Amino acid sequence: LTLKDLQFGFNSDQLTASGRAKLDNNISALRNTQIRALIVEGHTDNVGEDAYNQKLSLSRAETVKTILIETLGLDPEQIRAIGFGKEKPIASN
Repeated sequence: LTLKDLQFGFNSDQLTASGRAKLDNNISALRNTQIRALIVEGHTDNVGEDAYNQKLSLSRAETVKTILIETLGLDPEQIRAIGFGKEKPIASN
């Protein structure tokens, strides 16, 4: 299962209302799945300094990781958060 289109506020690690709704829909699907390991990738747009975007993208991934741990009762060791900054775009700006 790939969690896509989880939108965050500009310059923020907080999910937008629609981003949270999409995550909640995915969480419903994950409840019936045996999870051994997950990788959560964070991304940013191309605005700003590389180092800042790297940190922001990791913070976004950590936000999703925390929500998944809290709502699914997962062991934090089961989830790895990675930040790609603006180096690995997933959408056009």
